[in-house]
Amino acid sequence: MGRGGRALRLIPLACAIGCLSDVNPRDDDEGGVVAAPAVDGEPRADHRTPSWIWTVPDGATGFRARIDGGDWTELDLDTTWLTAPSALEDGEHLFEVQARDAAGLAGPAGSFATTVAPVVRDGDDVWRQDRTMATSPLGHPCAVWPGPGADLDAVHAALDADADLVEVDTSDLAAVLADPALEDGDQVVMLALADTSDAAVRAVLDALAADRAHFARAGRHVVLRASADQRAALDLAHQLLDTRDYLLLRPYVRTAVTFERAQATRAAVIDAADRGDDLVDVDYRTAELMSLRALAHARGLGVAVHGVPEVSGEVFIAVLRDTVDAVAGPVADARAIVEREDALFFVDPSAEQDETADSLSYQGDGGDSRLLAVNHDNQPLLRVGQMDDAMPGGRLVFDPAAARRGSLHDADAPPGGGILVAVSARFAQTELPDDSIMTMLAKSEHSGWALDLENPAGDEPTVMRFSVHVDGAYHYTTVPTAGLRNDRAYLIIGAYDGDGEVGLWIDNDDTGVDAVSASGDILNNDYPVLIGGDPGDVYRYFFAGEIDLAVGQSWAPL
Repeated sequence: MGRGGRALRLIPLACAIGCLSDVNPRDDDEGGVVAAPAVDGEPRADHRTPSWIWTVPDGATGFRARIDGGDWTELDLDTTWLTAPSALEDGEHLFEVQARDAAGLAGPAGSFATTVAPVVRDGDDVWRQDRTMATSPLGHPCAVWPGPGADLDAVHAALDADADLVEVDTSDLAAVLADPALEDGDQVVMLALADTSDAAVRAVLDALAADRAHFARAGRHVVLRASADQRAALDLAHQLLDTRDYLLLRPYVRTAVTFERAQATRAAVIDAADRGDDLVDVDYRTAELMSLRALAHARGLGVAVHGVPEVSGEVFIAVLRDTVDAVAGPVADARAIVEREDALFFVDPSAEQDETADSLSYQGDGGDSRLLAVNHDNQPLLRVGQMDDAMPGGRLVFDPAAARRGSLHDADAPPGGGILVAVSARFAQTELPDDSIMTMLAKSEHSGWALDLENPAGDEPTVMRFSVHVDGAYHYTTVPTAGLRNDRAYLIIGAYDGDGEVGLWIDNDDTGVDAVSASGDILNNDYPVLIGGDPGDVYRYFFAGEIDLAVGQSWAPL
């Protein structure tokens, strides 16, 4: 991810090659009378192209440098930094630089030892920190973040809550960074930039440079965050990090742009990637959230979701934990929700690229790998959308005329609890013929649960339903489909915890939902979970549209 993992931008670092006056000079021209340059660098690099900077001794006329006793590289007097021109192997590497005097002789060498030790952790494509972020039972890291915190009390509360990300205001940054509890922690520090002036952004980078032993170092990166309206601060930070003054910070400072609900668009995500950002931070109710997630990940961006509320926040975090990279909000048990062992199935074709595949790998109970058959008779088609399609990336295509459905496994809700299910779906139709049903996801047949659309007989409008079979009957929570469109995807969630409301949300919003309550265990059955249809002795109620995410978890209060 950007400076945190993707290839670093080769700004003046081409100096490692292009500013050379000679390569492989003689080794018998030492004995110069200038002092050794004082060298600074990265004691540990969690990437493979570390950099070094050095001072100019009195009387110096130029420099030569080398790595690990290799060939000397000649550098002019104005070049007082160097980045490894190629990837270094794991382990310790010795950088040396000598100054030349007026006679062209090289003086004693200044040196700096850097240990290359990238953080490699299965399933972690975004963070790669010394700290292990909150990780789902399926192995996906989803950092928990309380949200903005301006003072030390808020910082200490975040540390006490075992947050992975700790945000601080930059108004008194040096004092906050000097806090012993924060220094001794391993959390990623997030700094909110509100002032776009050169002096303000430099002050933030200077504060980090003054405490590189604790922050903006290998294994403990810092994230600079700014709203979309203040993104000039991030652009300036990029420019400054590409200079010698902040060269040693550059690999360890990431940038994140925050979009409010109406600001997050595909064009905005693409722009963030093109500008060199590392994260996009979006509101939890953002339209097309899963489509934007697929687009961001395809562009190498991490995805954070902010604003998750206390009420219903547990449900939203549970659904998001395997799809985004950080969640922010005042949910006290956020880490426990991310980490608890409750997975039933997780189907995510969004990163798939092979439309000719016979099967799609998905994760079942406890994360075990399973296969969903695709691309044959009565099976969903695996197709890959382009970035301007209604559903970009890999998705499953369903057609009632071909009776297409995807059969998973028999994933029952456990006794004493309930079920949480979610799909990201684009509907080919949102208004159904009279007296008809169209199912997105179900494990029903006079039992179980279902997520579907129904147009009941008579004058009633089409509604979306989430139903659970409890105490001898189905309990239906509904919401009208009149406002839904067929040119974009919706994130749809249904949840029942065994005693209480049968919840239903569209894009994490329950506006207009007519909810019912139930109490008791869901009546299970021996049918498989079906995507795009209703299971049973005879398959029916086939879905028309596309799905790029299907989630199932057992659900009960913590």
